Amino acid sequence: LISTCAAVAEELAFRGCLQTGIVTVLAKVAALSSGGAAAIAVTLQALVFGALHSYSSRYEYLATATVAGLAFGAVFAATSNIYVPMVMHFIMDVVGFLACHWQVTQSTEAEQRALLVSDAPIANQLAATLGARIQAQQKRRDAAGRTGGGGDAA
Repeated sequence: LISTCAAVAEELAFRGCLQTGIVTVLAKVAALSSGGAAAIAVTLQALVFGALHSYSSRYEYLATATVAGLAFGAVFAATSNIYVPMVMHFIMDVVGFLACHWQVTQSTEAEQRALLVSDAPIANQLAATLGARIQAQQKRRDAAGRTGGGGDAA
């Protein structure tokens, strides 16, 4: 579901609106050829896509997302079909999620705990989510204990 929503929304925003808008403006205002306008538009939208997907100060996030934006934009420019980069984006996200899931499930408990306290943005969000879930479970246990619903029989 996350991969589908991201692929559809982001492709409509970055390639459908931003890239198409830049091509239109450059073709009219700068009187560029359609190929020149498309090349500049693909590059600009990819840089914006990369910057907005740079979840930390690490260069790898920016570079990887920018390259993906270039690929999605080039395919859209070549095909004029928004569904092609949508499918590419969806596949890339699903593969990424599955790779992360596999990495975590194949890790030892100590390695998983180290991931939770790392400085990775996704780890920070996961720790916050798990912390909230653990707090909610503890409140339910406490409430059940006060009402006699969770205690031992005397």
